[in-house]
Amino acid sequence: MRIGLICPYSLTVPGGVQNQVMAMARSLLRRGHRVRVLAPCDGAPPAPFVTPLGASVPNPANGSVAPLAPDPPAQFRLLQALRSEDFDLVHLHEPGYPARA
Repeated sequence: MRIGLICPYSLTVPGGVQNQVMAMARSLLRRGHRVRVLAPCDGAPPAPFVTPLGASVPNPANGSVAPLAPDPPAQFRLLQALRSEDFDLVHLHEPGYPARA
């Protein structure tokens, strides 16, 4: 199965969501699936199965700083990757930007 995992946070900045997405990708790869992680990266992608979408911008939210790539070029790269990869399944992790309550 071709699986796409979309992470809104830069994979080159440490964080719990990033760790969870990468662990999920590795687990699915071990089970024989074809996996691509689509996410921002501030530098080289951390693994060969990562498609970088661009650099992130720090966004203060909920007492933390979220490294997101909200710019149109990153969104365009995401759409291109989704079309070209033809995934059977797409997992969107945290589809909304963080917000203050």
